[in-house]
Amino acid sequence: MKLKEISSIRTGAVLSRLNGSGKEVRAITLKALDADGCLDCNSFETVVVDVKAKDDYFAQVGDVLIRLTAPYTATVISEECAGAVVSSHYAIIRCKESINPWYLFWWLKQNRDLFYKEASGSVLLGTISSNVIAEIPIKVIPFDQQKKIAELIQTSRRERELVIKLIELRNKLVNSAVKTIVL
Repeated sequence: MKLKEISSIRTGAVLSRLNGSGKEVRAITLKALDADGCLDCNSFETVVVDVKAKDDYFAQVGDVLIRLTAPYTATVISEECAGAVVSSHYAIIRCKESINPWYLFWWLKQNRDLFYKEASGSVLLGTISSNVIAEIPIKVIPFDQQKKIAELIQTSRRERELVIKLIELRNKLVNSAVKTIVL
């Protein structure tokens, strides 16, 4: 099955074309996404967009974004990040009911080599279009199995966040202890 059969796919907005005298919104740009597919909502840029900007360009909970340039990192939009305008550096994939966004995220991550094969340009700077993404084959498994995969991914993500926080706290503790010894 092709991705276009189980989702709608479009490219994000060219932010300079949305500029207007309307409202101030957050924008998802390249610097907001890390290599593991985690969005940092604190790294969103702020842009002023025309009030008539299409809703299609604004991230919704459960949207899957994929970078259109190498390394073709994907992410899933959470409630915290919903409502931000998506820049043209990403394709926005909205899943139909038969596909779990977290399963799609996992599948895209596992099959990233397909994007490298289809990219135009150099290996490091190759780009893909939303049309290329639409034609990518995907294996659709039963929804209950997709849900299990989604739960595992989300648990793993939460564990990763906790470990990072633990490391940061441990570093603060070590620095504090060293300062008391030195002073």
